[in-house]
Amino acid sequence: MTNRYLYCRRGVALLLVLIAVAIAVTLACSFLAAQSTTIGICGNLENHSNARHVAESGLELAIAYVRSDNDWRSLQSHGAWVTGEPFGEGTFTIVGEDGVDTDGDGAADGDGDLADDPDDPLTLTVTGKVNGASHVVRAVVTPVPSGVCGPGIAVSDKIEVKSGHHYDGSGRIDPMSGTAAIATNSTSNDKIKAKDTGVISTDVYIGPGGNPDNEPGNVVKIEGSGQITGTIHALEEAITMPTLSEPTDVGDTLGHLTLSSGTTTWSANRRYNKLKLESSAILEINGNITVLCDGDVEFKGDSRLNILSNSTLTLYLNKKLKCKDQSKANVNTADPLKFVVRSLATGGSAKIELEGTAQVYATIEAPQGELKAKGTSHFHGTFVGQKAKAEDEGRIHVGCRGDGDGDIIYSYTLQWQEGP
Repeated sequence: MTNRYLYCRRGVALLLVLIAVAIAVTLACSFLAAQSTTIGICGNLENHSNARHVAESGLELAIAYVRSDNDWRSLQSHGAWVTGEPFGEGTFTIVGEDGVDTDGDGAADGDGDLADDPDDPLTLTVTGKVNGASHVVRAVVTPVPSGVCGPGIAVSDKIEVKSGHHYDGSGRIDPMSGTAAIATNSTSNDKIKAKDTGVISTDVYIGPGGNPDNEPGNVVKIEGSGQITGTIHALEEAITMPTLSEPTDVGDTLGHLTLSSGTTTWSANRRYNKLKLESSAILEINGNITVLCDGDVEFKGDSRLNILSNSTLTLYLNKKLKCKDQSKANVNTADPLKFVVRSLATGGSAKIELEGTAQVYATIEAPQGELKAKGTSHFHGTFVGQKAKAEDEGRIHVGCRGDGDGDIIYSYTLQWQEGP
């Protein structure tokens, strides 16, 4: 009896060992399968990262070509410029199109002739490919009359570029074309700051009498891997901040307005308590229009502000302007002078904020305001105010502030797109 009982116990122990071995084998196989999948994913990510690098490099080469060769309009045609050009581990293709995509269908809306008008914008689309992965980047290159040029970003207080959470890169301040400058009237410590991996690739001016050296206790401060690639100078005299007042020709308030779909055209001045463009709404400006908003103005979703030919919009703000999601303001003209924003706000309400992938071309005057580009948003133009900041992977593309006649120069914006 006792021997039979011990024999049964030995049988149960063997069964338990077999079950444990089976579980271990199953877990090992699952781990190996997961490792195989992870390796594949890592390889795809690396290929896509390399494809993006190839595409961006091709785009920079195309832009440099347009800037350096005054005869590019007659030498190139509407369509493919370069196909399958080897670069690094992959290839890139460059397509040049006459005009700008104004209706969101992915194709430039021009007449197909690059040479018929020197003022026509050019859309460059570059596709980079590496081991089956692809990435597409796009730039709109627009001729802008150059003249007497002051600092495109001019503040009374602070300018800063930095990184943000959940982003690989950092904020940048770049020229729209050629060379550009930013300036602060301040001579206090750390008023021009490039930190983390933030980059300022313009010339920098600090307040009169300030020390331009990048040393502790001076106006300019570089932290981490931050960079300032331009030269640093002291202003001869402080930049005058504008004095603004409300327009008197906008009529009585029309209350709150929210546009959510369709196309709305304005051809007369107006005043609102609040203004919001959302979803797929398109607002077109026909004529030289002035708008006053007593409350917040917000562009969100895929909404668009389009300024038609021979038209301008001057927007007066008593509170903040926010552009978010995939909204676009004045991208169809790519001319900051067509969209003028004048902020009368003070304190925490005096903000002009871009986030998401929003894009704005504007000339902004906000004596007590702050310009902030976050996410992967892009601001193009000029700003006069109190503070300016580019963080996350937001970019501020600095234009030329001032009037005058001169030669044609080229400005550009980058519109990031995932490849097929």
